[in-house]
Amino acid sequence: MKDVASSVNNLATAFHSSGGVPTPQRRAKAVQQLEKDDDLSDNEMNDAFHLLQTDVSVADTYNAIGRKERRTRYIKSKLDKFN
Repeated sequence: MKDVASSVNNLATAFHSSGGVPTPQRRAKAVQQLEKDDDLSDNEMNDAFHLLQTDVSVADTYNAIGRKERRTRYIKSKLDKFN
């Protein structure tokens, strides 16, 4: 029973640490921002979509970066490592 309570607690902590926003919405926000920024080629954009699909921490970081130039630099560095 303690294991179940611990698992529920861990789940609640993870949910609150993401600001309570479900993962699909966080990914969608990052994809929308990528398209809005429009700094990647079509091939880079496709790779970025796959990266965001597999690693929500990349989406969270991308969403948190305020300046467009820094977001672009960040995602390109991640794409270099992803490919």
